[in-house]
Amino acid sequence: MAKQLSAILFILLTTIPCLAQTLYLDDQFNYQQTSGIVFTTKPTKLPTATIDLQLELFSPTGDDLPIQKPAIVLIHGGSFTTGNRFNSRLIQLCKDMAMRGWVCVSIDYRLMGDQPILDPMITDTHWWWSLPNLTEQEFTKATAVAAATEDSLAAYQWLIANAEILGVDPTKIAIGGSSAGAATSLLVGYFLDDLQLIKKGSISAVIDMWGSLLVETTYIQTDDPALFITHGSNDNVVPITKAHELSDRASSIQLPHQVHIVANAEHGYDLNTTIDSSGETVFSHMLTFLYQHVVLSEDANLVTPTLGIASLALLAIF
Repeated sequence: MAKQLSAILFILLTTIPCLAQTLYLDDQFNYQQTSGIVFTTKPTKLPTATIDLQLELFSPTGDDLPIQKPAIVLIHGGSFTTGNRFNSRLIQLCKDMAMRGWVCVSIDYRLMGDQPILDPMITDTHWWWSLPNLTEQEFTKATAVAAATEDSLAAYQWLIANAEILGVDPTKIAIGGSSAGAATSLLVGYFLDDLQLIKKGSISAVIDMWGSLLVETTYIQTDDPALFITHGSNDNVVPITKAHELSDRASSIQLPHQVHIVANAEHGYDLNTTIDSSGETVFSHMLTFLYQHVVLSEDANLVTPTLGIASLALLAIF
């Protein structure tokens, strides 16, 4: 029996490695990029009156893809004054996610210079009316932040409206971004439900890359999306204390979260930066986190498989 078991193990370990890939975790597909999709049209004070907001869509291609796939919305940074959907870091992240089976979009939103006009769904809220007296500059910034949040919500709604065509599972959507895009993601994930602009539980996870929450952390509740935080220890744009504030709040209410502080990193860094002795990178931790809290969100007690089909076959033997 022992010889037979050894033979089986040998065959599995030598002939199945090529199959040892876990859907949504391992790079195993090609992808198609569709550029310049208009997901909404929004008003501005510019002579053009309106602006078409576009996104880059990355869809996995290949055999054995599920009909419904998890998705992620990515939002660029730039202090709400600059930047666009072609941000190289987010484009690469979209490619990496699509090659693992995710649908990913990188979006544009109205910037401060676009002089956005906010929708009444924002301006009629108690939050907007409760803002303190602001200087003109402060009001302009607040309007830009609100517009970015409104536009990002529109991108999420576009995904939901087109879920069947895109092959997206509407119950498994994450949102994330860098810097100002992270701040926007945090507002969509933890604040808009309190304004009754999105149903609580609609977003599965939020990815915060060197950003901050621009409202009180008490808006983060136990039944809100899982939170992944990464921040540079030497960030001189968004202080590292902002990451600690989010992490402390998540810990205090037992919200599922991870925080990864990158030593000596400043504001923005390569997601393939190694951050522990095992050789794991920011991206690998992010990917595993998303798998756990988006793909496996219906049962948070499931253990994330890391060894693929071969491992499952071995488990079946024993």
